[in-house]
Amino acid sequence: MSPRSPDQRIAEVAAHQHSAFTRALAKACGFTDAMIRHRQRCGRWLLKGPVVFVLSGSADTWEQRAKVAGLQCGPISAVSGVSAAASWGLGPRRPTLIDVTIAHDKRAPRISGVIVKRSRYFARTDFRTLNDIPVTSPERTLVDLCIHRQAKA
Repeated sequence: MSPRSPDQRIAEVAAHQHSAFTRALAKACGFTDAMIRHRQRCGRWLLKGPVVFVLSGSADTWEQRAKVAGLQCGPISAVSGVSAAASWGLGPRRPTLIDVTIAHDKRAPRISGVIVKRSRYFARTDFRTLNDIPVTSPERTLVDLCIHRQAKA
């Protein structure tokens, strides 16, 4: 059995991540900077942010946009607020803008279509993985929604 190529490895991972992956993951799969640039130039990979790609031809879904937002915000981040409520089936529909919460000490990246919130009280225990997307737990989501509603009142 021959070893898998970097393209096969990235395709396997991307298949479980809504076709999204980071530059670091591509490098871990064996891609060089030149190989990454080539795949981007020829349109096989679409750059969705400074460090995130999606495979060309993949469906542009809400889940993919949520996964891309999470990957761009880093490992200690999660879809939150109204977006998390919709993911858990607690809201009427998935919002156009995706809410993501990151730790307070992290720099909030500017991402088109994403509302990045920083929280002083944000730990890995507040995360769950739903459909391979980090999402705040149902409990944390409800607390966030209550706090958001009080701030609006």
